[in-house]
Amino acid sequence: MLSVRFEKEHHCVCAYDEGRKIGECTFRLVAGDWVIDHTYVEDAYRDRGLAAKMVDLLAEEAQKAGAGLLASCSYARERLSQKNKACGKEKERQADGDLLDLLVRVPGKVSDLQDEIDRMNRKKKS
Repeated sequence: MLSVRFEKEHHCVCAYDEGRKIGECTFRLVAGDWVIDHTYVEDAYRDRGLAAKMVDLLAEEAQKAGAGLLASCSYARERLSQKNKACGKEKERQADGDLLDLLVRVPGKVSDLQDEIDRMNRKKKS
């Protein structure tokens, strides 16, 4: 039997088949937001909607926790975009692409993140 469960202590949502892990959607904490950085499902279990279920569950848990949710993982980014369009919602945050670029350039340096965002905003205004 296939199941999907949130594992907050491991920063992921995992998919299981009879207790064997067959997929995962991992996230990291950045400046209070959850950033999905990897989504994977074993080949034999693809095309069953498991990746979508994992991303959706992670989105629900982030909302319950009051955290923002972004994705550097291309699959998760597309899934979240589809869900936002289906709900008629558009994100009104710093441009996701800009923020994701920052995460790549300054991983783990949350204290530098706001400075970099401010620098980019000044550059856009010039």
